[in-house]
Amino acid sequence: MSWIRLEIAIWLLIGSMPLQADILHFKNGGRIECDEAWIEGDTVCYRISEGTLGFPLPLLEHIEKTDAPAISSSPRPPLPPEQPVARPWRPLPVDTKNPAYRRAEEALARRDYEAAIQALTGVESLPAGLMLGYAYTRLRRYQMALTVLEPYQVQSSDNADLNYLLGECHYNLGHDEQAIKYLEQSLHIEDNPAIRDLLERIQRQNAIIGSTDFLRSTHFLLRYDRASDARLAQRILDVLEKSFVNLQKVLSFSPEEEIQVIVSGRRQFYDITRAPEWSLGINDGRIFLSIGGIDDLNDVLERSISHELAHTFLHDLTHGNTPVWLNEGLAMYLTGENQDDYTQILAQRASADNLIPLAALQSSFKGFAGAESAELAYAEALLATNYLVSLYGFNELNRLLGLLAQGIPFEEALHERYKLDVLELERKVKEFLLSAAARYPSEGIRVR
Repeated sequence: MSWIRLEIAIWLLIGSMPLQADILHFKNGGRIECDEAWIEGDTVCYRISEGTLGFPLPLLEHIEKTDAPAISSSPRPPLPPEQPVARPWRPLPVDTKNPAYRRAEEALARRDYEAAIQALTGVESLPAGLMLGYAYTRLRRYQMALTVLEPYQVQSSDNADLNYLLGECHYNLGHDEQAIKYLEQSLHIEDNPAIRDLLERIQRQNAIIGSTDFLRSTHFLLRYDRASDARLAQRILDVLEKSFVNLQKVLSFSPEEEIQVIVSGRRQFYDITRAPEWSLGINDGRIFLSIGGIDDLNDVLERSISHELAHTFLHDLTHGNTPVWLNEGLAMYLTGENQDDYTQILAQRASADNLIPLAALQSSFKGFAGAESAELAYAEALLATNYLVSLYGFNELNRLLGLLAQGIPFEEALHERYKLDVLELERKVKEFLLSAAARYPSEGIRVR
């Protein structure tokens, strides 16, 4: 499951026309199931449980509605620039005579959080504190963020952004009661769907699991909901530590903060996370794992554990500046997924021009209709990642991640390291796929 954090871009909805659509159909045959979809200018916006996402209109074939005729995407105007709303940090009235604020705002806009922190060193004000707190939370330095933010709690208790940031810090440090208090206060001041979703998830977790047992290791705090799971919980913790060491070696990087892991039964997992039925793990800063019906470790569970931990590494390494298809593809590549399991089915789709465009896989896989549809999206992500590795090796792909860590947009980083744009990459991936299909026959798709 893709990384799901509150800084996922929420698209501007001013002047939108809800269509209450049910399924989005792409021109190349792919589809995404959603709660509601609408066309806003040159962008198709769609809402799923983790937020509101979007992709360029020319990729859409039609919207299949549950209560109205399907709406065609024609005519097809040019692609618009993306318009994400930064949340919780946003420009605030500041001392325009102080160039530190301008430098910090520019650094935050390009996701260069270290530069923002450096720019505001020694500046004391609520806007500076919010920008610093936001930068530290994006770097997952939650204790440092609390040190910066807590001095403003009394005098600025009516600030929604301050309360949200305090709530996010406490959530990621495992302090649920304090997280609930601050998130509720933020929503009381100003409603925000993403913050409301996080608050409800914490409340569901506490209501469903209640008081949990826990284990702690060098890098993890693992909570589990039943005493009978103690032995399996310990084995999961061992796998997490082993995977941590392996990922640290491959990526030459490791997260700084303790990583929270929640292990629960299958029904509890879905009730807490609202994840699709086909998922076994989810990562929103905490790692949630489903172990329903499992008495001991098996290959599927071990792969799921390592996969979700890879998302933590990749998010922290690039500060969230990674398209979801690359995030998922790398997590599969790093945990040993085999492209040959998918080669033939994807080659058939490629021959019929039915691959899902990478541009439609930049935000989330969570809305895909059914396990097989989702599996095809994951397979395409692995294929594209394998193609990049095949060009110049994994070290070059690691250099690409280094550019993303500096806040450089993916398209620019891709061109700098590989001299490709996204459309060229899609064409090259298709050629790579058809070539692989000719060399390595497979029995077809394997749904996890």
